Amino acid sequence: MESRNISERIKAFRRLFSLDDFMCTCLELLLFGELERENPPFPGIPLIELCRMREEIREEDAWSRLLLFADEMRIEGRSFLRLKEEVFYYLMEGAWIAKETQAYVIHFPKEVKEPEQKLYPCMLALIDKRKEYGAEGSLLLHLSGEEGSGRRKNICLFGKKMKMEVRLLRAGRIGKEPYSVRKRIYELLLLECSLGGKIPGIYFETDTEKEEAVSLVRESCDIWKGQAPFIFAVTGREVRFSFLSGGGLDYAPFSTGKRDGFYREALWKHYGDAYGITVDGKLEEILQRYAFTPGRIERTFREARNLAWSEGYERPQPEHLLFCCSRQVETRFMGKARKLKGTFGWEDLVLPPASMELLQSICRQVRYRGKVYGEWNFASRIPYGRGNALLFAGAPGTGKTMAAQVMAKELHMDLYRVDLSAVVSKYIGETEKNLNLIFAEAQKSMCILFFDEADVLFGKRTEVKEARDKYNNMEAAFLLQKMEEYEGISILATNLQQNIDEAFKRRLKYSVEFSMPSARERHLIWKKVFPKEAPLQENVDLAFLAENFELTGSNIKNIAVNAAFAAAASQSFIGMGHLVRALCSEYRKCGKVLAREELKQYCMYY
Repeated sequence: MESRNISERIKAFRRLFSLDDFMCTCLELLLFGELERENPPFPGIPLIELCRMREEIREEDAWSRLLLFADEMRIEGRSFLRLKEEVFYYLMEGAWIAKETQAYVIHFPKEVKEPEQKLYPCMLALIDKRKEYGAEGSLLLHLSGEEGSGRRKNICLFGKKMKMEVRLLRAGRIGKEPYSVRKRIYELLLLECSLGGKIPGIYFETDTEKEEAVSLVRESCDIWKGQAPFIFAVTGREVRFSFLSGGGLDYAPFSTGKRDGFYREALWKHYGDAYGITVDGKLEEILQRYAFTPGRIERTFREARNLAWSEGYERPQPEHLLFCCSRQVETRFMGKARKLKGTFGWEDLVLPPASMELLQSICRQVRYRGKVYGEWNFASRIPYGRGNALLFAGAPGTGKTMAAQVMAKELHMDLYRVDLSAVVSKYIGETEKNLNLIFAEAQKSMCILFFDEADVLFGKRTEVKEARDKYNNMEAAFLLQKMEEYEGISILATNLQQNIDEAFKRRLKYSVEFSMPSARERHLIWKKVFPKEAPLQENVDLAFLAENFELTGSNIKNIAVNAAFAAAASQSFIGMGHLVRALCSEYRKCGKVLAREELKQYCMYY
């Protein structure tokens, strides 16, 4: 062992502990001794045994004096001097890991890639300025951000640049221990970091409650400050520790923050190149909606590659990547929204030309938002409200839900219908809490939120005459705020447009009218409602049905399905008799009266 390294370690002990002359003698022999009572609180190496292990040391006089002193104490019946095993190996080998802390420490990889969120240069710049101005005391470096946003990578590279390892305690583990155990771990970690030139800290792996985070950081800093030059605190949410400043501790917060979809678009391309898949065109349009952190994006590509290999492909295909994206998104609506399958296409939807063109225009806006807001930088002019809040207004059965399903299929987006019965609560504040959960979960995949019968939530705000009116208005205002913040598509469907609050209408991006279908449109619906496999008799007169009976698309679908079941029961093709009887049944269900004369030449089936 080089004498220079030995002397540096001896200096470290001198700084940390108050030593008498006897202890200084031990240090000169590369020993750190502690005077212990008869039952030392830790396992150690007796001095005699230590001497046998270090026979190559040639300072005969010093060893003789030390051995003589130890023998005199042994005569009195006490093992006077013991050396901690960890300290001995540290002095001899320059390395030490406190065994008691291992269950609580996060181990960092030795080599890490350059992170996408480059915070470590900012931290290094802060250190340089502190040196320039002669700032003293410990520095608490607080990093906050989502899982996978690059916090650990930045910490690793900071330590590498500073030529110091980082040792972070798991808050989830250490927080379960009593304070006496935590204090012991803090002290052991401080000793290890002081001897080995390492940086201590605490890592909150989950979104711990603010009070618990503050408590753990406070009690650890009380022990570490003034001893460790740097201390790390790593959290998910932004927790303010500024009140800890002072008394030998400075505070510096850093955040990985949230990046918008245009930044994620570059990440998808970056990792796509690394894993051999080209991200462009429609694939690029789909992927940039997923609000993934860099770590999750890389994990998605890695899983897609494994899936491709398992199926015999050399490289992941787009379908592998999309499947793994859907697996990554854990939307937990807690029963407040139900997923609808987007099975219908444009060819299934029958609407007036103006409404159809408007829906296609909305889809184009969603498809090219990356180019307009990102590449053309319109995001700088529109800092918020970049989502699409739509109003679908029309009578029941005119195709509002089907239109939402068509958009979901066209844009390759998930569609969720919000269950208003599970959202609206009679308890004050619960409705806002439920809405906040829905929009937060939807933000993960930028899915389509479909509020059917939306006037229940979005009704007109009224004059405050009693306490309940005030809170109803607050719910409406809160919902309006969440819709503006959401960058995906939110669709409000209502049968009574006049009941929607005017403030909502002003903030809605588009309003799509779903009027009663005309005779020509009804004829198209009648033609489309029967699958190719359905056996129709040649005498089925769809033009007659379309011309003479004002029905919505939903009514026509019900009539066709009921007629099909009747034909199947009679072991025959679907004929006019089945359709007319199903038509009469649908009229009665709707509370209408169908006169025999209205059926004209088909009145025999009445």
